Amino acid sequence: MTAPRAQLEAELGGPFTALYLLPEPQCADLLELIRTAPERERIAMDAAVEATLATLPRGTRAIARVMAYGWKRTVRQRFSREERP
Repeated sequence: MTAPRAQLEAELGGPFTALYLLPEPQCADLLELIRTAPERERIAMDAAVEATLATLPRGTRAIARVMAYGWKRTVRQRFSREERP
């Protein structure tokens, strides 16, 4: 298994002097944060859109949801059996 510092360098696209100042556990934490950032941002954006949609009148929410997410995702969200966060 590759060391977290080497994986972090590969993820960032090259060696950086500052990485050698970080201990290995902090390199591992930073690597995890970088790798999970897109998913965390997607969740935050979904929550923001849902909060905005909740302020709309009930009749326009479905139309706005389709405009925000697209038809396939809206239908999949609406009829999926798994719980959303």
